[in-house]
Amino acid sequence: MAKPGDIYKRPGIRLKVKTHEPELLEFEAWYEGAGDLPPKHHHPNQDEHFEVLKGSIRTVIAGEERDYTAGESFDVPAKTTHQMGGNGSAYILWQIRPALRTAEFFELAYSGKAGPDFVEEFKDEFVLDE
Repeated sequence: MAKPGDIYKRPGIRLKVKTHEPELLEFEAWYEGAGDLPPKHHHPNQDEHFEVLKGSIRTVIAGEERDYTAGESFDVPAKTTHQMGGNGSAYILWQIRPALRTAEFFELAYSGKAGPDFVEEFKDEFVLDE
């Protein structure tokens, strides 16, 4: 089980668990600003809140593109298709409510050990959109 201080890394992003409770998973996230946005997806049972602490974040939320800069925050309600990533280097606070198995999702996804049923296994936390 994830605990505060755990770190998940892949090229372009590093996540550090700040809080892990049933009703809240909170990450600090550092983006290098390299690479493409993740695939379009939504979270069927979770709301997300983001605070940009340094740099800029590029988002596509419900089809609307926007950049958020240091000092701004934004929300992604459950069931809303979205993508986001660093627009250059960025540092953000990322809250997910409720936590469900999202920390386990990132731990497995970033380990390179996700199997063929990975997306199906985490369908309560993550759904790919077209």
